[in-house]
Amino acid sequence: MKIRNIFAISALTVASVAAAQQINPITKAVLDGYEMSLRENPKDYETLYQRAAQYYSLSMYDNALTDIVKAIDCTPAKDKESLKREYSLMADIEIELKEYAKALIAVEKALEYAPDSYPDLYRKGNILLHLKDGEAAYRTFSGMQRLKSRSQEAYFGMAKACLLVGKNTEAESLMKEAQNADPTSAITFCRIGDLYREMGDNQQAAANYLSAFALNSDSDRPLQSLISLGNVDFQSVADAVDYALTRSENRIPLYFIKGNIANFTGNYQQAYDAMQGLLKIPAGQEASVYASLAKSCFALDKLEEAAENIDKALAKSNTVENLILKSEIERASGRPSAALISAGKALQGDQSNPDAMIAVALANVDLKDYQKALSNLNEAVITDAADPYPLMLRAWVNSECLGNSKPAVADRNRVASMPADKFPEIAYKALAKALNGKKIDADEIMEKALSGQPDKNDCYFAAMYYAQTGNLEKARQWKERAVNAGYSDLHKLNSDRTANLNLSPLSHL
Repeated sequence: MKIRNIFAISALTVASVAAAQQINPITKAVLDGYEMSLRENPKDYETLYQRAAQYYSLSMYDNALTDIVKAIDCTPAKDKESLKREYSLMADIEIELKEYAKALIAVEKALEYAPDSYPDLYRKGNILLHLKDGEAAYRTFSGMQRLKSRSQEAYFGMAKACLLVGKNTEAESLMKEAQNADPTSAITFCRIGDLYREMGDNQQAAANYLSAFALNSDSDRPLQSLISLGNVDFQSVADAVDYALTRSENRIPLYFIKGNIANFTGNYQQAYDAMQGLLKIPAGQEASVYASLAKSCFALDKLEEAAENIDKALAKSNTVENLILKSEIERASGRPSAALISAGKALQGDQSNPDAMIAVALANVDLKDYQKALSNLNEAVITDAADPYPLMLRAWVNSECLGNSKPAVADRNRVASMPADKFPEIAYKALAKALNGKKIDADEIMEKALSGQPDKNDCYFAAMYYAQTGNLEKARQWKERAVNAGYSDLHKLNSDRTANLNLSPLSHL
């Protein structure tokens, strides 16, 4: 199997947040039809239910809840089938709104109309897990098992309930029963891996995710799980892959998994080693391998080697992503004209790609063509208005390169007003406030964000913030914490000079 068919790392994300979908013309026409129908008959509970379901599918949960409450109020008591369906949907809506106590009331009403409803029992069991009622959840999932004796959902539900009350041994027994119920499913092993993560046994979690990958290498789910685990415990993932390498003749996908997860999670030396091992195998000499090796070389500040490998990648696959990486390497190597050419080719390949626009802008900054850089950044901001990074770059170009303080202040105010619940967005928000004269507020943002358990990346961005706001000793401490936590991007730590989003103020220490 070709590597390119095994793993498209750039297409994966570890975690995603549900957002309301954009309403397309067909969906809008359907909603308009519901509206016209309800104008004629506001108590048409069937239409109210259908519109609530449509709103639910669009993640418009408040609208969905309003409609389903009206539907229930208008449904005749004798129409038990409709009421059961409506209460089930209400439970789903309340779950999405994280109103679990209300969801429990709704699903119990649904079960009054159909006590043996397998989906509603499953719904109830999961609600009880959210409510941390392990004993009640166990009883509910047991009820599902009476309906379907080999139910995986019941086994996994009971196992989760056992974990809630500290019965880990019983949970493991139930996990084995779930595996026996469907031993050839990748999802089975992913779910077992998830439970081992809940138990704090990351090595067993990694082993099960790898088993899932072996069963279905075309599925993103095992890889997403490995990446998620690798973000918090890369060593467990690496150990599981190394063990698999000793027992498998097909070493290519295992090297590729390890190398790409290492790159993705910022373990660049391990990525470098894995990709070097892969390139020793003729079948492993693919464009994606050379590109991954170039990425790890870049992070390790091995710029000549990075340039050699990205050229080999481009010779095999002239992708936009590879061209952007080439431009970054050329900029870091002091070759802005070459960087501009590569970034321009990337933008020609995808004229709506904000990363390509930013790459062109940064090359133009290095060439001191600030007006062109500003034009490129304007396009990037328009293309992705929710991304604070191009706004911070544009503010810096206006302020530091063109002497235009007013638009710079406006851009930083815009970043400061953006919601931010994770790094680097938190650091950008705080830095924007500090640079606009609100350093006390900015420091409070950072102190609050760092009061928990910041990871290596959080520590790096904390160092960046304090370096750029003049607290060099605190910046040095956070840089040291980042390194001690495993932050290994040497380019970012020592060489990066991008705008004011770097550690350059520490360069003399």
